[in-house]
This record gives sequence, structure tokens and C-alpha cells, in this order.
Amino acid sequence: MNKKLYEQLELSISKTRLNEYSKILKTQDKKIIFTYYILNSEIAKSLYIPLQNLEVALRNSIHNALTTYYKTEHWYDIEDFLLHNELKKITEAKNKIARAKKELTADRVISELSFGFWTSLFSKTYDQKIWNKHTKQIFPNMPKKDRNRRVLSSKINTIRYFRNRIFHFE
Repeated sequence: MNKKLYEQLELSISKTRLNEYSKILKTQDKKIIFTYYILNSEIAKSLYIPLQNLEVALRNSIHNALTTYYKTEHWYDIEDFLLHNELKKITEAKNKIARAKKELTADRVISELSFGFWTSLFSKTYDQKIWNKHTKQIFPNMPKKDRNRRVLSSKINTIRYFRNRIFHFE
């Protein structure tokens, strides 16, 4: 690989990032390092849409189940339903929508919330409010034996970690 080209790539991508590839691959060969960098980007790109679809489907399933049960799209505004951290995320989402001068709708709030917000709802704290009552509605096609909040939480958080690595091409 052309030394000048690689130096420019290092400036664009960062030496630190490319050094990680050098460590993992146990090589200083610039062509190999950059080839694996590109390969990693392609793999991340191929996983982006399935992970995005999972995130959208999960949040919509939770939202639809809670909307049906509480008979309001604004279930997140029910007093004492969400804890401080989740309420803070709701407020941040609403503020962001307001700053964009858009109408404050439940759909906008729901879509503005991060995957981290949705995975936080899988904590034990929400057993009584969500999981003991709504797991079947949220995961209607999941076999009953697999509808366990603790197991689901572990799997969802593993996916969240993986998703964050993919979305940052790591």
C-alpha cells in the first residue's frame, strides 16, 4: 500500500483505531490492517438494518401493549409508572421534539427514545408494571417457556451491547 495513502487514511480514521487492528491481527502490514478495517465496516453495514428493525419492532411492541392496557398512547406519563432515569429520558425526548418545533405526539416521543431506554424497561424494577402483565402481548409469538423477563433482559442487553459496537463500526 502506498505510504502516503496510508498516512492520509490514518489521519482520516485515526492511528489509535488502526492500531487496534494491528494489535488484534498481530501485524504491522498496512494493507492487511486497512483491508480488515474495510471488511469490518462492511460486516457492520450488513448488520445495521436487521438491528435497526429489531429495535423498532421491540419498541413498537412494548408501546402497543402498554397503550392497549392503559388505554392511552401516553402511558409513559402515568404517575409513578416510570422511574427517575426513564422519566428523564422521556423529558429529554419531549424537549428535543419541542426544539425542533414539531407537534408533540406519542409516536414522536416513542421513536425519539434510545434503545437504551427500551432495554432499561427489562430491569427487575418493571416486573410488576410490565413483565408480569404484558410479556405475552409484547412477544406474542414467543413460546411461553421463553417468556422470562430475566432471560429476555440478558438477551436484550447482549444485543444492545452488540448493536452499539456495530453502530460505531467496532
